[in-house]
Amino acid sequence: LAQCLPGTKVRLQPISATQAQAAYRAQLLKWQ
Repeated sequence: LAQCLPGTKVRLQPISATQAQAAYRAQLLKWQ
């Protein structure tokens, strides 16, 4: 799944870079 590989996802869809950052922040909040 591309979702498991943020780096690959950004490579395939550079436009979704902002979305990837938002998901990264959401995960950080989850872990905390």
